[in-house]
Amino acid sequence: IPQLEAIGRLDYFGGPWKFRNRYAPQRNVATNTIELNEKLRETCFVRRLKKDVYGELPELRNSIQLLSPSEEHMRHYRTVEHDAIEWFAEKARRIAEEEGSDGTAAYWHKRIRLEPAESLVRLTALREAVSTVKFDSVVAWLDNFIESSSDEKVIVFAEHIEFVEKIYNRYKDMAVKIRGGVSIKDRADAVDRFQTDPTCRIFIGNMQSASEGLTLTAASDVVFCELAWTPTMHEQCVSRCYGRANDMHGATAWYLLAPKTIDEYIYELLERKKKVVDAVTDGLDSVESSSIIGDLAVMLAERGLESGN
Repeated sequence: IPQLEAIGRLDYFGGPWKFRNRYAPQRNVATNTIELNEKLRETCFVRRLKKDVYGELPELRNSIQLLSPSEEHMRHYRTVEHDAIEWFAEKARRIAEEEGSDGTAAYWHKRIRLEPAESLVRLTALREAVSTVKFDSVVAWLDNFIESSSDEKVIVFAEHIEFVEKIYNRYKDMAVKIRGGVSIKDRADAVDRFQTDPTCRIFIGNMQSASEGLTLTAASDVVFCELAWTPTMHEQCVSRCYGRANDMHGATAWYLLAPKTIDEYIYELLERKKKVVDAVTDGLDSVESSSIIGDLAVMLAERGLESGN
């Protein structure tokens, strides 16, 4: 809806109310996606896949790497996770009690999903705990990557600025970084050095700041130390080195996940969300969508309620 409104085409679909009723009548469910795709293409939407434009596009591989965090770090994570689970479970109980006989699971699920800002505060703390757990294992993984070759380069993405800085400080003799607040000149210098200097083997970027407008084709490997909230962000990051007309080569996207944490669940939700985006843009049958923040909040609340029973 925001995109259609921005380009002055929402009225063609009957306005926001009719659009929602026709194509998104229930939260997290997309309907009539084939029809929506056809109408979009009739009025305002052009989609050209790289594989169609470039012909024989090299392979893009996605690889999940399960890390091995120390037990000490995992104890820290479990403490933070326990607090988050208790908080969401108590919130679910309170909502259900307020509604009396109407306080069903479906009701409190909906209420929690409708309050993402409040949930995000708790989830951000939990994601930061995951980042703390992962850091040493991420460094070990990158060390192995660098040592396995004398010249291969790698692009490393993280979400939190602190994570970017810690990785850069670890590899600053062979790395460049781009994060929020970096000047246009420093961005250009960082890209130029990564592309041309054989001693510069690691590009480290904050996803928000480095996912667009950069050409990093000196590498064929993209590492995600942390996960974004949307699959589109990951695709944009990988596109810094893959499918570039001036240097066509394959690529591997490595997702470094901490097992038995919300990392695995977030990755699963991102994959589901990507299917919904593809359904609309490619004209496929409708599929269930997901609000990642909402789904995480509900999952944690359910775990707390189950343990409480």
